[in-house]
Amino acid sequence: MVKITAAVAVKPKAPLEFRELELADPEGNEILVRTVATGICHTDLLLRDGIFGPPAPVIPGHEGVGIVEAIGADVQGLRVGDHVALRQSSCGFCGDCRRSHPMNCQNYTQYNLTGLRPNGKKALLCDEVGIGSNFVGQSSFATHILATENNAAQLPKDFDLTNAAPLGCGMATGAGTVINAMKPEIGQTIAVFGAGAVGMAAVMAAKVRRCSKIIIIDPNAQRLAL
Repeated sequence: MVKITAAVAVKPKAPLEFRELELADPEGNEILVRTVATGICHTDLLLRDGIFGPPAPVIPGHEGVGIVEAIGADVQGLRVGDHVALRQSSCGFCGDCRRSHPMNCQNYTQYNLTGLRPNGKKALLCDEVGIGSNFVGQSSFATHILATENNAAQLPKDFDLTNAAPLGCGMATGAGTVINAMKPEIGQTIAVFGAGAVGMAAVMAAKVRRCSKIIIIDPNAQRLAL
C-alpha cells in the first residue's frame, strides 16, 4: 500500500478536489508507477462532467508517464526503475488483442471504464465513499498509478518524461489514424481538421508518410502558427 494524493472528480461539472488516499500494491501483471507528468485530454473533461466513463467520485487522467516503483508477480517485461508511458488497457487474450489490435479489445469496458482494477478489486483502500480508479487503465491525475504491464510502453531513460505524456492518447490517436488507417501514399495530399494534440500528431505522421501537401484547418491562429 502507498499513500497518494489524487485530484478527484467528486460530482459532475464540479471542480476537482485533492484527496489523500491509499493505493493497493500491484498484483499479477499490475505495475505501480510514480507519476512524473500527465496530459489533460478532452475525454477527462467528459468524465468530470459525468458524460463518459464511471460515475463520480472518480480519478480522471489517461495520459500518464512515470517511473515503475513496484511490480506484480506475473510482470515479465518491466522492472522497477523503468520509465513508462501509459495508454488504454487491454486484456491481451481476446481475438483483437491476439491480432495486435489492442485498441479494439473486446474486454475494453472491464479494463478501462468500471472504476475498478481489471480483476474486479478496488484500487483504493480505506475509501468509504467508493472513489473510482483505473480510468482508461490509469487514473493518472494522482501521484501514483496502478496500471498493468499491458498498457505500459517502456521509454528510454534519457527521454524527457515531461514531454512524453501525449504519447499514450493524443499522439497515438492522431499518428495512428494516419499511419495505420488512412495509409496515404507518397505524394498524396492530406487535410487535417483541428490542430490540437491529435491533429498535430496527424500532421507529423503525414510528414513521415511523405505527403506532398499537408493542409491544416483550425480557427485558432496560435495553433496554426506552430
